[in-house]
Amino acid sequence: MAEKSKAAIAAFRLGIATLVCWGLAVVVGYTNPPPPGHASPALGEAGASFVILMLMASILGIVTLLIAIWAIISIVRSKGKLEGIKYALIGLACAASPEILVQFMPRP
Repeated sequence: MAEKSKAAIAAFRLGIATLVCWGLAVVVGYTNPPPPGHASPALGEAGASFVILMLMASILGIVTLLIAIWAIISIVRSKGKLEGIKYALIGLACAASPEILVQFMPRP
């Protein structure tokens, strides 16, 4: 495996980790509802875990974006295989999916 495709695989893994962190935060938010009169699950019983998971998901999303862009540029410059670009793009899609999925979540 070439050095250039390792960055693409890292972007893929980070994208999956972003999606998992966001999914766990959603599960924590729905299983531990906010106190009466508040709309944010960050104020509920599991508020600290919700906030940490959401922060991890947002930071991992930004890191995934940067690594995927770097991987695509380096693969194109070295005239590498398109398989590495596919991994980088799948990682980007996983990292961006929480932004898309949130549009379909029910509002409190």
